[in-house]
Amino acid sequence: FLGADAGGDWAAPGEALAGGAAEPEPAWLYHGAISGHSDHVQCLCTHGWRECLAASGGKDDAVLFWDVERGEAWRRLELGRSPLDLAFGVGAADASLFAALDSVPRESGQVVGYDIETGRRLFIRPSPGPGHVSCIHCAADGATLLA
Repeated sequence: FLGADAGGDWAAPGEALAGGAAEPEPAWLYHGAISGHSDHVQCLCTHGWRECLAASGGKDDAVLFWDVERGEAWRRLELGRSPLDLAFGVGAADASLFAALDSVPRESGQVVGYDIETGRRLFIRPSPGPGHVSCIHCAADGATLLA
């Protein structure tokens, strides 16, 4: 977690900003590890307006939905391959999570969409060419995914 002052200088919680004041620690800042993934985390995103909702993707081929205020995972999605990037939907798609997935032997990467509330997969699309899909973004209207 980094915070910026009015001048655009960045500091970690407890470090002094350019003006000399320390950036306060937010209530949700965790020290240590929270159990959930069985391998390292590769990507993380927060929801645009649901302040307590985050998702993480790990080398364990899973996505976890987190209640940030409680520091607890409340849903685990097994993907079968590593997520390289995650993006919550916006606008018409704000109840969705999108994932850019790594390639596996003899298969290209994929883009998948999930319903946040049910965990149900909404769609799966293979990469048009060989290799993985490394990043994903939902446009502001919620109608377009960039991958």
